[in-house]
Amino acid sequence: LSIAVGVSVGGADVCARVTKISDAEIRCLTSERLQSGGVVVTVSGQASVAAACTAAAKGGCMARAESPLSLWLTLALPFESAGVQGTPERAKFEVEVVRDVAAATASSPARFRILSVLPGSIIVEIQISAGISAASLSPAAVASLLAAQASDPTSLLRSFSLTAAAVSVSLPAGVADLLRREAAAVAVAAGGGAGDEDECPR
Repeated sequence: LSIAVGVSVGGADVCARVTKISDAEIRCLTSERLQSGGVVVTVSGQASVAAACTAAAKGGCMARAESPLSLWLTLALPFESAGVQGTPERAKFEVEVVRDVAAATASSPARFRILSVLPGSIIVEIQISAGISAASLSPAAVASLLAAQASDPTSLLRSFSLTAAAVSVSLPAGVADLLRREAAAVAVAAGGGAGDEDECPR
């Protein structure tokens, strides 16, 4: 299986040589010093979030390739209050849920999509997509933040009229491991290391 991998800074290809380190990491050796710009890794046409990389970043810079992540938000409300699928009442309910979770995590509402609304009391399946900037929290970090807020009656999430009824957020398996890997990657990227050539690991 052949997989095309590219690395660009400010829209220009920068790699003189790309070496596979592992299934999750490549090393790009550049032919010249990097200028400031957003680093984007493209794998078979799918691009990562742009990561900040400056000429002073000798040890490397990180570009995150993030897949959407789903969670399940349980609200202690009668299922009828969510409205019937396809009605204005359901559309209003979904807009309010998205508005509340976005505000609680300081994220763009465009990152959230309601996949399903199920009974018991109300269980809302929410998909979280990657942010558009390197400063955005990852989908896993957003999901973890919502889970923590759902269990805290003094949280921002619980201060809104609709999500005040939040009782829990269920996360998919592997989120904790994903967060640990993200933290380790950030630490590696921040650690730096001098060399004759600029290197952008990922």
